[in-house]
Amino acid sequence: MIRTTSISLVSVAVVLLALTGCPGKLESSPTDSCKSYFAALAGHYERCEIFPNGVVPVRERLEERCARQVVAPGASNLAARIDRCAKEILEASCSDRLDCQFETTTGDLADGAPCGAGFQCKSGHCEKPRDVACGVCASPAGGRSSPVGGPCDYGTYCVEGAACIISSDGGKCIALEVAQAGESCGRHSDALIQCANGLSCFLDSPQAGTCRAPVAVGGECRSMYDCTDGLACVDDHCVVRLPEGAACEAASGYRVVCEKGLACDGTCKKMLWVEAGEPCDLITRWCKWGVCVGFMTGPTPSDRTLGKCVDRLPEGAACDDGAQRCEEPARCIEGKCTVFDPTACK
Repeated sequence: MIRTTSISLVSVAVVLLALTGCPGKLESSPTDSCKSYFAALAGHYERCEIFPNGVVPVRERLEERCARQVVAPGASNLAARIDRCAKEILEASCSDRLDCQFETTTGDLADGAPCGAGFQCKSGHCEKPRDVACGVCASPAGGRSSPVGGPCDYGTYCVEGAACIISSDGGKCIALEVAQAGESCGRHSDALIQCANGLSCFLDSPQAGTCRAPVAVGGECRSMYDCTDGLACVDDHCVVRLPEGAACEAASGYRVVCEKGLACDGTCKKMLWVEAGEPCDLITRWCKWGVCVGFMTGPTPSDRTLGKCVDRLPEGAACDDGAQRCEEPARCIEGKCTVFDPTACK
């Protein structure tokens, strides 16, 4: 499958919520089911090294937000979607795309009813400005549940079975298709063809390839996702990843050639989680809680400018959605960092 992570907003927490699900059997309460979900998703992210810091720092608050969403007025179908998304997470390999989005779920509220999210509405669309907490249910017109062929942007969700592709001409929802082993995959003008779970899209060009099973050491690859989990792709071949202290070459620390927990910065070095006020480089020094501000990248340490970790704004603080964003899972709503609660829209 093509390795892409759909991020409509920058923060990890937004991505987590965009993929919301709960694993296996749905538990007896929203709190229990959401806790189970974040445990499963955090495990997937750690194993596949999708985000260095995962969900750990804000997990409890994200669980609380998830529980509020499940019991929001009209959200009668959300629990079933959560259960289905969770099953996909549990079955997914590191090369699979997690694209089960709860935003495409519809609810019970009629047009005109107060809402905070589309999953409460029969139409699947809650009409409101991005920085406002509450709106009203309305039939979408290229809005947050845009159909195939309809317009979209980074704040818009396409209907299930479609993906938002952004180009110089703007965004457009295109169909998602699934291919089996040996079949073509990649991005086309009117469709994004993904490989079935357990397969990787081996790219023959930047936008087209063939579905195949990940290969072992010595096999040909274009990225680490073409290799069996835990291997690196170096010089187009799958290899065992390097231990701490081993010399490595990478244009930046993002290329995965070192063992888990290490990053390539001339040699394989441990990744450190640093506090606010400490220097960061998004390679071996990552902010534990806040944001790395002022970092400039470069191929070697001497070509870089270190940044500094800056705390996110706490709940209730004044905000403008600029560089210093709100502490997760709060959002900048009407000029104040707010943990959004759809049950409050009346």
